[in-house]
Amino acid sequence: MNSDQSGRDWDQRQEARNKNFSDDAQCVPLTPCFLIQVTAVEFLGHVGGLGIDAEISKAFQRSMTKQGLKFKLNTKVTAARREGDKVFVNIEGVKDGKTEELEADALLVCVGRRPYTYNLGLEELGIEKDDRGRVPVNSRFQVYYEPLWARR
Repeated sequence: MNSDQSGRDWDQRQEARNKNFSDDAQCVPLTPCFLIQVTAVEFLGHVGGLGIDAEISKAFQRSMTKQGLKFKLNTKVTAARREGDKVFVNIEGVKDGKTEELEADALLVCVGRRPYTYNLGLEELGIEKDDRGRVPVNSRFQVYYEPLWARR
């Protein structure tokens, strides 16, 4: 069997596998199909965090949406509680204040980054930190210590 034939066979098997599920189930192409639903709740109006290129953010979100992920942008989590095997997450629209409760089997929390600048000897080099431990940089991510650049 040549590679062209095996590729067509793979496509046919994948297509047949996808037909076995209901229309509202989402399958990620070329991966095993698990009937899961993922909802990402993001405080910002775009995915990827502060400083990400808007075009890249839109392309990433579009790609993930095609694979079945749902996004709730401009939304904050106000509470979460476990009841038995379920997790209930209360969310609120940042702009409109509209509240909603999501039911889930699992909850993954990702809440930003923090600087790891303590006990590195930065002060001995003359590099200052702000009150939150961050190293101040200019618009080109240059630290005010000439031979050093910050990494984002």
